[in-house]
Amino acid sequence: MLPRPHVYGPVVDDQTRCVHYRTPQDVIAIKFECCRRYYPCFQCHAESEAHPATQWPESEWSERAILCGVCGTEMSILAYRAATNCPSCAAEFNDGCRLHAHLYFAVPAPATNPREYGPPAATVSPARQPPQRPCASAQRERPSQRPSAATITDATSMPSPVASAGRYRRSCSRRTVSTLAVLNVV
Repeated sequence: MLPRPHVYGPVVDDQTRCVHYRTPQDVIAIKFECCRRYYPCFQCHAESEAHPATQWPESEWSERAILCGVCGTEMSILAYRAATNCPSCAAEFNDGCRLHAHLYFAVPAPATNPREYGPPAATVSPARQPPQRPCASAQRERPSQRPSAATITDATSMPSPVASAGRYRRSCSRRTVSTLAVLNVV
């Protein structure tokens, strides 16, 4: 019997579960095409390696690149993609792994929320970029923050709408100025 291959990354047990995926069905490790090392998931590879992951081309799917963490059987990518259980020990595989098959194999990405499952290995998802905030000057004067007429003692202390509109136009985007005009701030 051959020795069981080493599984790299932050595994939490001897059945290849990791800190990212550790349900009873998360019992496989995938040999990454780029480094030929077994990792439990794409996040373990990203955290442990200095190179980006590459996907297995379909022409190499006969390669033994899937390790059952329960019995240690290595299977081909073709066999794994056709199965829901290990062909040797019948251990159930996590069906949710199919949602990120595109991170391991040359297949199209599923039509799901990329933020939930991560972007393809060589791209940066726009969904992972931080949301843009309105500029600071637009946040200074919101209708709810303006003093009411009852609290204003000297009307000359208020900035002129014309002067403040120019200030907003210089420091904010056109969209913010339009929003402020609708709110009757400028």
